[in-house]
This record gives sequence, structure tokens and C-alpha cells, in this order.
Amino acid sequence: MRDSWVIALLSTLSLLVMGSLAWANRDRVMTGHNDFVSFYTGARLVGTEGLYDVAQARAFQERLLGRTSEAWRFIRLPYFAALLWPLGRLPFHTAYLVWEALAIAAVAGFVLLWKPTARPITVLFTCLSLPVAVTLMNGQDLTFVLLFLAASVYALRQGRPFLAGLAFALCAVKFHLFLLAPLLLVNRRNWTWGAGAAAGLGVLLLVSFAVAGPAWPGAYYRVLTDPNIHPGLEQMPSLHGLVGRWGWPAPVDWILAAAVAAVVAVTAARRSFEYALAAALAGGVLVSYHSYLADCTLLLPATLIVLTETASRPLRMLTVVLLTPLTGFLLLMNSPATGAVMPLAVLAMLALIGLDAARRPAPAGQPL
Repeated sequence: MRDSWVIALLSTLSLLVMGSLAWANRDRVMTGHNDFVSFYTGARLVGTEGLYDVAQARAFQERLLGRTSEAWRFIRLPYFAALLWPLGRLPFHTAYLVWEALAIAAVAGFVLLWKPTARPITVLFTCLSLPVAVTLMNGQDLTFVLLFLAASVYALRQGRPFLAGLAFALCAVKFHLFLLAPLLLVNRRNWTWGAGAAAGLGVLLLVSFAVAGPAWPGAYYRVLTDPNIHPGLEQMPSLHGLVGRWGWPAPVDWILAAAVAAVVAVTAARRSFEYALAAALAGGVLVSYHSYLADCTLLLPATLIVLTETASRPLRMLTVVLLTPLTGFLLLMNSPATGAVMPLAVLAMLALIGLDAARRPAPAGQPL
């Protein structure tokens, strides 16, 4: 009972701190002049040739808000714009309120569905998560990815791997953060899950071609390779950001990425699906070319799984550090030294996961 009160108090204090951050950024948070503009733009332009057209997007945003920004380019797959089509039928500010309500509901859904960790612990560290707070303040979509991940793990625990794969496929909204997920198939027991994920991705691609026509991959590629959508190298928690901010040669990035992939593969071969998923999520943030603090939302389920499944004291201690807002605040300081703490800490966590996985496989679901 005493522990419950402590967790409730810490969770409340965390929400107050995050609320103060939202108030400090209220001009953006209250008006919706944040990443939601890009989603609303996609919802309005889906089904036209202007979905990935810079000029049409800028013209629409100028008419809508009297301003535009490179950060408001629609950079999701066409199917996601189709899913957002109903929001595009609403006035902008109404649509933004609905979006934020849905995003908060997705966080609640994650907490309710997430089974690898005791719920009080999940509640506490979700409230402590600076990336989750930043996602909500910036009108981003990472909270929905949290919900999809929780639904996938829940279905897998219910003995429905194909359905779990279908739920996981919805994470394609941020596909660049899941580049290491195919390595989970190193373990043959995961093949049914993989079949479900492949089927789900196939449907999403069919929808994309249906709403955007056959030429959208080329237009989308030009968007993704535009350097204007990858600003702020010093704020990236990835290997790309780490190597770039310190001026290391590009091969260092490739070598580290290969090492991260090797850890995920070894973990998938020797440990539980959930432990391997944690490695793939953390590794995905590292190897992504385009990732920022909000994308570290994926570290929440990753670190919760590691904290539950490992008996390694150094790994547990490092995991707790990553679950607090400390590394996130250091990333926001725009200093090469402090900004490197986040990717280095995640790299260290993956190194310890690799050592842990190389030992005799341990049973999943050890109590926290």
C-alpha cells in the first residue's frame, strides 16, 4: 500500500512537471501550430497529386494559417493520410482537439494493454517519459505507435501471433524506426507473427496505391531525401546524430549500426520475443537516419521490457536512468557533449543486452 502511494505521488509530480513544460510552450500547444499541421495537410490533400508536392502544401498552409514551415511537410505513407481523411473534414482547431484527445486516449490504451510490466510501474514511467510528453505537446503520432505495440504484445501473450503481427504492421506509420524488426524472424517461432506483419504491410501498401496512384513511391522518395526535413543534427538521439555532432567518419556509423543489428539478431535467437523486441526498438531509434526526442517514445516499452526480464544489475540501473527524463533534457540542451548522452546510453544498454543474451537463455516475464 505504501509503495502504491509513493508511485501515485511520483506520477502526479511528473504530470505537473510535464504540464509546466506544456504551459511554457502554450503558443504551440494550444494553437496546434506544430506537427499536427502536417497531418492535417495530408488529410486535406490525400487523393490529389499534391500530397507530396511542396508548393501545394505551402499554399494550403498559407491559406489555412497564414504561415508555413519546412517542418510541416507530410512525410508519412499515403495510407496514413487516408486514415486521417475524416479529420480533414473538420475545421482545423476542432480537428486538433480531436487529435490530441485521441493521442491521450492512445497513451491510456497503452497503459491498460501493456502486460510485460506491472501496471503501477507502467503508469509511473509513462508519466515520467519526456518523449511521450513532447509527442503530445508537438501534436505527433508516437502515442498511437505505443498503442499498436501494446496491442501486438497483448495478442501474442493471448496465443494469437498472426493477429499480433497485424497489429505490429500498423507501426509502419513510423517505419524508419522499425528497420531492425525483420531480425526478430531469426527465431523461427516468430514466423507466424512475421506472416501477420507482412500481411498487414501488404494491405497498407495496397491502400497507399489506391489513394495516391502508382507514382507516389517516386514522389515520396524525393521527400525523404530532401535535406530540409532532417534539420538539427545535434538533437538527434541516433548514430547519425552521434557521428555527425562529433565529426566522425561515416564508416563509424555503419560499423556501429552493424553491431546494433548483431545484438538484435543474437537476442532474437536466444531470448524471448519480448526481450528481442526491446532490443529492436532501442536499436531502431539508433539506426534511424531521421529521429528526434519524440521518437525516443519507443524507448519506453523497450526499457520496461528490459527492466522486467533482466537480472543484470548494471543493465537494470542503466535502464532506470533511461526511463527518467534526464537523458531527454540533456538532448534538448543542443550541446555536442550533453546531446551524446542519450545515444551513448542506448548503445551501452544494447551492449549489455547482447552480453545478457549471450548467456544461457532466461525465462521471460521475471517479476519486477
